[in-house]
Amino acid sequence: MDTKLATRLEVLADNSLPTVYERNRLKQLKLNYDKYEATIQKNLTQLRDGLKTLEQQLAEEEESGVTDTKPHEDQLIQLQVKVDKLEVLLGNNDDERAR
Repeated sequence: MDTKLATRLEVLADNSLPTVYERNRLKQLKLNYDKYEATIQKNLTQLRDGLKTLEQQLAEEEESGVTDTKPHEDQLIQLQVKVDKLEVLLGNNDDERAR
């Protein structure tokens, strides 16, 4: 599994969190939050695409008989939890866009 990609995605997820909080704050105050929306959606698209790539790479590792994939599995699960948290904070209940 591409650990550099996984690390970049973790950083992207971590950096997206404050943006989501700010977007939600502005939304709650009924202020314009459009500038955050585009960035958040772009980041979520990159995160979802990256997760798919990492899942495929991990599956290939498992099929090829790599003996110790547990650290990669754990890293992937942690990243999935971060993305899920972002989606919950955004209120994305759109099944079509869900992984």
